[in-house]
Parts: sequence; C-alpha cells; structure tokens
Amino acid sequence: MRVFFCAMCFLFCGVDSSQARDKDIEKGLELFERKIRPVLVTHCSKCHFRGSAGGAKARSPKGGLLLDSRADARRGGDSGPAVVPGDVEASLIVDALRYETFKMPPSGQLPASVVADFVRWIELGAPDPRDGAEESAVEAVDLTNARDFWAFAAPRFVPEPAVQNVNWPRDPIDRFVLTKLEAAGLQPAAAASRETLIRRATYDLTGLPPTRAEAEEFVDDPSPQAFERVLDRLLESPHFGVRWGRHWLDNVRYAQDDHTCCATNHDKFNANEYRDWVVRAFNEDLPYDEFVRLQVAGDLLPPNPPDTIHADGLTATGIWGLGHLPNENEAEKSLADFVDDQIDVLGRTFLGLTLSCARCHDHKFDPISQSEYYALAGIFHSSHIVRFGPRQRVKIRIRRPVVRNASEQAAYDAMKANLDELESKVKALEKKHPKATELKNKLRRLAAAKKRSPKNYREREEIKRIVEHLLGEEKALLAESKKDGWDLEPKELDRFDSIARVRDALRSTLGDMYPLRMVMQEGPPVGTRFEAIGDMHIYVRGNHRNFGRLAPRRFPVALTWRDEAPLSERTQGSGRLELAEWITDSRHPLTARVIVNRLWQHLFGVGIVETPSNFGRMGRRPSHPKLLDHLALRLIRSGWSIKKTLRMIMRSQTYQQSTLPLGRALEEDPENRLLGRMNRRRLNAEALRDSLLVLVERARVDATGASILPNDRSLYLPVSRTKVDPFLALFDGADARELIAKRAESTSAPQSLFLLNNPFILHVANEVGASVVRREIEDGDRLHLAYEMVYSRIPRDDEYKLGLLLLKQAREAREGDDIKAWADFCHVLVCSNEFLHID
Repeated sequence: MRVFFCAMCFLFCGVDSSQARDKDIEKGLELFERKIRPVLVTHCSKCHFRGSAGGAKARSPKGGLLLDSRADARRGGDSGPAVVPGDVEASLIVDALRYETFKMPPSGQLPASVVADFVRWIELGAPDPRDGAEESAVEAVDLTNARDFWAFAAPRFVPEPAVQNVNWPRDPIDRFVLTKLEAAGLQPAAAASRETLIRRATYDLTGLPPTRAEAEEFVDDPSPQAFERVLDRLLESPHFGVRWGRHWLDNVRYAQDDHTCCATNHDKFNANEYRDWVVRAFNEDLPYDEFVRLQVAGDLLPPNPPDTIHADGLTATGIWGLGHLPNENEAEKSLADFVDDQIDVLGRTFLGLTLSCARCHDHKFDPISQSEYYALAGIFHSSHIVRFGPRQRVKIRIRRPVVRNASEQAAYDAMKANLDELESKVKALEKKHPKATELKNKLRRLAAAKKRSPKNYREREEIKRIVEHLLGEEKALLAESKKDGWDLEPKELDRFDSIARVRDALRSTLGDMYPLRMVMQEGPPVGTRFEAIGDMHIYVRGNHRNFGRLAPRRFPVALTWRDEAPLSERTQGSGRLELAEWITDSRHPLTARVIVNRLWQHLFGVGIVETPSNFGRMGRRPSHPKLLDHLALRLIRSGWSIKKTLRMIMRSQTYQQSTLPLGRALEEDPENRLLGRMNRRRLNAEALRDSLLVLVERARVDATGASILPNDRSLYLPVSRTKVDPFLALFDGADARELIAKRAESTSAPQSLFLLNNPFILHVANEVGASVVRREIEDGDRLHLAYEMVYSRIPRDDEYKLGLLLLKQAREAREGDDIKAWADFCHVLVCSNEFLHID
C-alpha cells in the first residue's frame, strides 16, 4: 500500500527538447573554452596546429591531422575524423587520449579526468567556436561597438511605463512586467492564496516551512500590512543567512577539502570560517558593495578602530582559497591554473562574464583581450593564499588565527607555545609506542563520543557511526596486540592520557577562541619564480613556459568608464584594493545588475537574464532589460541592501501571483518569460532535507512549535569534492568542483525510489505517524494534525474524505496495526508534490 500511495503522489515532468539542446550547446561551449581548448593548445599544438613543427607549414601535418579549427578536427587525418559530434566511439581523439589504437600525446598519457572532459564535450555535440582563422598570441580587441552591447553600458534610469490596468500594479516592478504582458495581449495571474503565499515566502527567505501558528496568524490577519510584517519577521530570522548564504556559496565552489597534496582535510583547508562569515554578512545585511570589497581585498581595508585587526576582512578573502590546486610538479603550472580559477570566480560570480576564456587567446565573443586577462592575472600573481614547499608538489594554503588586536595576538602566541610543547611530548611518546598510544587515543575518542548528547537525528546517527567505527578499531588493535605481543600498558605511558587530555582541551580552547582561516596576503607566492609584486607576461597560447609581451595590470577597457594609468603607476601594492573599488563603483555596468538578477532568480526560479553568470554575447538577453536596470539602480540607492531589495521584490504583485495561468498565457508564453504567473519550483536539496528534519523535531514536541536550530541545518554538513553527500547529490545539490550559477532541477527514478524506500524517509514518516497516534483523539482530528505538521494547514473537505478512505485501506493492508497505518499515510503526505514543491 505504501508503495502504491507514494508512487501515485510523485509526478514526472518533461523537458522541452529545443531548450535542452540550447543548454547543451551552452554547456559544451563553456566546457570547450575551460577544458578542451587548453589541452589542445598545450599538448597538441606542437604537431597538429598550423605554423607548428608538425603542422601545415611543415612538409605535412603528422598523420595528416590538424586540430586548430572546428572543420579540421571534424575532417580528421589519415585514419579518420578526430571529432564526430555526439559519437564518442567514432571520435578518434578519444581513442588516442585513452592510449588504445593511438597514443597521444606521445610524451605520456593524460589524466582520466581529461579524457572524461573530451567524452562529455563530444556527447554535448562538440560545440567549437573556432572558424578556422589562425589564432594569434595577441590580438587587438575591437572596442568600436563594444559599449553598444547592453551589458557593457551602465544601467539607465527609465520612467515607469504606462499600463492599461492601472489597478493591478503595487510597485514600479509590476508596471514593467504588466506593460509586456499587455503588449502580448495577456493578463497576469490571480493573486496566490494566503496559505500559498506564507509557505512561498518562508521557504524563499529561510529555506524552511512555516509553522501552523505562523500560517494561521497570517491567514487570519485582515490588515493590508500583514504580509509586510511576515517579510520583516523572516528577514530578521537567523535562518535567513543560512538560506541565502548557501545560494552565494554555490557561486564560489565552496568545499571543505581539496584532493590535492597538503589540502586534503578540514584542518588544512579551513573553509568553515568563510562560510560562517557569509552567513553573518547576510543576516546583518552587510551592504553588497562592502560584501564584495571585503572578499576581494578585505586584508587591505583599514580596520575600524585603527588599532585593531580587520578580522572579518581577512576571513572574507578566504574566497580565493576555495579553488582547486592542480596536482602538478611545476609550481608555475599549478599557480597559473589556480589563478585562472580565481579569475573565473571574479568574472562569473561578481561580473557575470567568462573572463577565463581569454587565457589562451582573445575572448571569442566578448571584448576581453588576452592582454587584459593577464593584466588581471598580474593582480592575483602579486597576491597569495598558498605557498609552495621545497618539493613543488607540496602546496600549503595560508592560515591565520582570528585575532582582533595586539593583546589577543599575544594571548594566542602564549597559548600556541604551550600547545606546541604538549604536542611535542605526545608525539615523542607516540613515536616510541605507536600501537599502545593509538589504542589509548581510540579509547579516549570513544569515551568522548559516548558522552555526547545528540540534539537531533543527524547528530544521533553521526555519533552512532563514530562509536561503531571506534569499537571496530579497538577490537582490531586488541587482536593485533594478542597476535604480535606488544604491550598494552608500557610504564612510560602512565602520564600519556593526562598529557593528551590537557593537549586536547587546550587545542579545543584555542580553536574556539581563535579559529584559523584561509587568508589572502600581498606579495607573490613563496616557492615560485615570482619574486615581487608587479606585472606579468602574457603566456602565449596559455603556455606558462612561453612568454609574450608584458601585460600591465589594469581593468578591461570595455568595462571602464574613464582612461586610467596602469596600476603599476598608481599603487605599490598588488592592485586588489583598486580592483575592489572598481567592481563596487556605482558606475560599473555589471556589478549591481548581476546581483539583483541572482536575487530575482532565487525568488522566481529563473533570472531576468537566464544565464546568471554570463551576461556576455553568448548569454541570454534579458527578458525585461528596463526592469533589470530599474532593480540595479534601486539596489544602489538603497545603500546596496540585499534585504531591502528582496523585501521590495516580494511586496510586488508580480511575486505574489498564483502559479495558475489565466487565458492564453500557457499557450502564448509556455516558459513564462513574460512573468504572467509565478513559477512552480521544487525544493532544493538542502531545503528538502531540512524540511524532513523539521518534521522529526515537530513530531517530538507538537505540531506548532519545534524547529531546527540554524547550525543544525544541511549547510553545516561536510562538503567534500570527493565524497559527495548521497542525499544532496540525488536532489541536485551543488557540485563543489564547479561554479554553480543555477542548479539543475531533475526528476529521476532514483529520487522516487529514495523517497519510497530510504531508511531516513521511513524514519521521518514513522516519527510523524507515531506522534499522531500518541494523541488520544479521533481519526478526523489526527488527520488535521498530520496535515498541520506536514503542510502547515488543515485539509480541504475532499482531502479530508479521501484521507479517511486511504487510512482505512492502510489499516486493512497493515492488518489493523494503527501505528504502521498512520506511518504509511504520513509517508504519502511527505512524498506528495505539495511537500516537494513551492507553488
């Protein structure tokens, strides 16, 4: 019965095929520029590019194969086509990279990840923008018409348009939307019901469902200001920063590890401090321009008061350490790739531009020259958040404790010296008696785990896992001692436990008082050829060994509103401070537009610009360009306030529409680009998981009060690039290896099977069902209670009648077991579209 009920509740959605093809082309082009072209230039150009030793200007290209244009690659050489769009097996370049029939490059097989990139690119249709013209190391960017493109001109004030239906608009936003609807002969949808609106707003601002009490209070409040009071309450919730902080972290490749050398664990990575700062910044409504400045150059901004240390500014620069450090033997190659990742974040996250496409050549679509790419790269090569060891494969991220003044620094130094002394004593004993000390360490951790009091289901399961793991290791060590005869209690270890406990306590205290965090610092990275702050040479075709002319540090001309001298003539520093001021200048054409588009996207499911991290010529044009400019200017006038901007958008009639279209809207505008209704959205992975945890907490208290604490939420789960959380991955959580401008929203059979059969889901259903059964009330009242707990509302009449019928059938299927029958019924509620989606 449970499987039948749940299967009936989970609906599958189709995807428009033409839209999917467009997205495949966009993904393929991006993949080509970031992954494919650099490999071709670095590993294939010597023999298979025009002008190379084995290329067209030699007697003949090797194997008759040229790879420096789209047509050449698809035509192939003597053995056949190198690239066949959509057909991996027929594409000989994949065969060569796999070292099967052919073995290319001959210098050594490339990593499996490179092969996977080529396979994915070909599966996407092998989009290739190269038209056959020979690429030059340095090309002049034509700026004649660059600023005529909408994204490179500053936002302009536009008067509110006139509309026919003057009674509908509540805000200028509504007029910009309505004028387009009326021009298309369409009308906006009706207003959403109050039950729908409170749920929509609560999820949008906090990522959690409303309580029944909160929903009832809003539904029963006849005041015109009722919804504004709801917005004010939600914007002040500590859960606001958790929700919107997670949105931001998608755009910066947030993870707590990196699978490279010395950055393989949490202790060596320290991304949590950056994450927590982002959450605080959103909760405190830190002005967005300041939010950007702190991340770009927080270590260079003056503290207030002057005799302190700008701890938040230092913490915010951790953004630049989140990228992947390639596992290369050459420091310069690793550094070039690492800086490219930083420029990619700078471009796509803050500016909505694919700046890194200009690494090997002038940008093929946007007015960004290769020289301008290396002008920006010079800024990042003159700063560092990583240093290289004597063996250049060893890479260590720079970490500093959070201290706010000189006295705190002195206190930290004294505690650290004491800790180092204890550490040396413990390590000496561990070296002398490795097995006995390992056993004692396991037993001490086991005792600490058993003493912990779990606050929620997640902690309880985590403690259970740790205890089981440690018990297994204890058993193995005891068996090893019996077999090999090593002493469990050497006399020298009499004081080991006490020393280790003091060490652990001091380590914990030091970590709590002065947590380490990654920080950006001025000056080039230690262990590289860069010895001082300064400009760098262009790497011809992206090759770090092939120097072109010098590229003075400056900003892209197409985005600059005045002529400025190179940074080397204006500052003794890296130029990051000037970069931060340039990005956040109110005259910048992109910064305000990009962030308000992201806010709109998270509220409506799609941005005014549908490609939120690409405002360039290969991105989508804005559906409402005048509205986008209007929002950008209002953000700036509000003091760059994110909360005020969200409140403004959510007060509009546009936001408060129903998801049900009126008239011909569905036929005329199936993708809802004219905004004639609200888009139905599925809960993202974190919101879905947190909502399930809320149900467990409510089941343990009652249907109206309990909720999870902000630090219990999915944001605080471990985020690994190599060990992905299965739940978050299944429901399209962010891939920490990539910059996620917009999450996918897939519907798949494994999702249905997970909701039907996973022990966590069954646990949630059982907890809610048991909570309902514990109440000594009639079935009808229990039905009301179940709906209140899961949906924050009471059932409609038809739902009430159907619910009683289903409950009767469930009892029959469960042979009268009331608890199991109610668990099945609650399982149906949890698997329904109403629980999984936001209307």
